[in-house]
Amino acid sequence: MNVMQSLRFHSCNGLNVKSLSTRNSPGAHICVNGCDGALFSQINMNAPPKSPNTDGFDISGSKNIAIEDSTLATGKLTRILSWKSHINYRQN
Repeated sequence: MNVMQSLRFHSCNGLNVKSLSTRNSPGAHICVNGCDGALFSQINMNAPPKSPNTDGFDISGSKNIAIEDSTLATGKLTRILSWKSHINYRQN
């Protein structure tokens, strides 16, 4: 599948992303593929609610992914494709 993305993380282990903002992505805001142990915190995503294909996070083949203390105001919050295990989303 060829989906436009603003930011992609592939095969990362122990990833920590903090204080990131994205706006009006042409597709998925953040793609996470084949990662183990990633923490995303204080992420701010914004896109109009009726925008096509505006997944906040597009996660596939990953495990132990946490999204915390973030604002995901996109057409779709999170799309998980063939994920493995332990994907958590917690918002204040």
